[in-house]
Amino acid sequence: MKKRPRTIVILLIAAFASMALIGCDGDGSEEVIIVEDGYYGYEPAILQNDSYDDVFIEAGLFGDILLVPGTAVELDVGPDVYCLAVYINGFFFEEICVQSGDVIIFE
Repeated sequence: MKKRPRTIVILLIAAFASMALIGCDGDGSEEVIIVEDGYYGYEPAILQNDSYDDVFIEAGLFGDILLVPGTAVELDVGPDVYCLAVYINGFFFEEICVQSGDVIIFE
């Protein structure tokens, strides 16, 4: 009977450890870096994915954008500021606002 509680404890530890590691790519340093702040001109905003994760952007004006690792997209935002919802590997990350000339890199 002593083996049964020990087995249950080991299985519970394994279950909690696997839940804690779900979605981790081992790096744990996802962040948004604005390399260059824009201005109120007419340069496109650039979103670039330099991470190992898929980045999904929800943008009402531009539609949904999927940035696989190593890709970039230019958004012609004009003189306005647009807010975009960012999802990394299917999970909501944060909302970012872009304006003309911004260069945003996901690492």
